[in-house]
Amino acid sequence: MNRGRFGMVPRVTVSEWLYTFATAVRARDYDAARAGFVDDVRAFGTVVPTATSLDQLEVAQWRPVWEVTRDFEFHSICIDERVDRAVVSALWSSKRVTDDLLRQGRATILLQRIGKRWRATHTHFSLEPT
Repeated sequence: MNRGRFGMVPRVTVSEWLYTFATAVRARDYDAARAGFVDDVRAFGTVVPTATSLDQLEVAQWRPVWEVTRDFEFHSICIDERVDRAVVSALWSSKRVTDDLLRQGRATILLQRIGKRWRATHTHFSLEPT
């Protein structure tokens, strides 16, 4: 990690959090993704109706979805950032590995600044309505 003046670790921006998460999805790097979440995260997903812990989110949502996903990215990002809290609403897209089917959806992410890092306390990912 780059260090700022006098060896202090600079604050991570919300945009950097989104980039890190999207990179983790594409790389199927569950450890990197987990670092951006609180343990007692509450999440609604495209597969799991409700997850009430980070372990449950990874096992029931991330692993089954990310293993068949490629080219995940966020679009049309709107960030409402306060001193220690942020709300992100964004569109996302990805392709299915097996047949290149384009998947599109929406995301709402609630972040809390803990120390110098943003951590997700709640996420809601859904597929685009048909």
